[in-house]
Amino acid sequence: TQSVVISPGLLAIVEVLPANLALLFSGQIIDTTSASQQVRISNTGNASLAFRAITLNGANFILLAPAAVAACSATTVLAPTQNCTVAIAFKPIAVGASTGTLSFTTEIAATPVAVTLSGIGLPVPKAGLQLSSRALNFSAQTLGLPTDAQQVRVTNGGDANLVISKIEGNGDFGFRTNCPIAPDFLRSLNSCVIDITFRPVALDVRRGQITIISNAQFSAAELVANATPNVIALTGTGAAV
Repeated sequence: TQSVVISPGLLAIVEVLPANLALLFSGQIIDTTSASQQVRISNTGNASLAFRAITLNGANFILLAPAAVAACSATTVLAPTQNCTVAIAFKPIAVGASTGTLSFTTEIAATPVAVTLSGIGLPVPKAGLQLSSRALNFSAQTLGLPTDAQQVRVTNGGDANLVISKIEGNGDFGFRTNCPIAPDFLRSLNSCVIDITFRPVALDVRRGQITIISNAQFSAAELVANATPNVIALTGTGAAV
């Protein structure tokens, strides 16, 4: 609270909410805007109170027009008992902790009243795609006869829904799956399975693959370890009857 005697018997008093002069924003995904929080400035004295300046510092915070209440500005004059509001939102541009300051100066004092602002930027959620195996080898199999199925488990290890648009196979290999296909999706940390069989149509080594097309995003380390982390490589040998 700041106060000043305007003239004998007339006193301007500025009060600010929140009283601790701090706004804390919960974690917010980068490049998205949070719900606004408000700073309310009141004149609880019996003389008018004039603003001189309002300044927002911090690249991750923005001023918004408050809804259904009077907005404070550098030219605001508050009559006794009146108040105005500054609305602030958090829009992080980088992952991690961010701080800022809302400062306002009135005719009461040259030293601004400062409200500290803080929030944490969160990474954009990504869908993951982890396979229990990226290569299956089938033993020698009689031409024209299918093998028992081998199973590959598909897990969404990310924090966003995994949307599989298509699962494709080629070569002498067939598959069945309970994996959801778009518009259905696989939730974070959930799994589904692909059952793969081998039915050779020719002798000797046969090759094929299963490809899972989805919205999964792979890290640089995953791509270094495997250039095609969404592909299951398949081999088998066709044997004579």
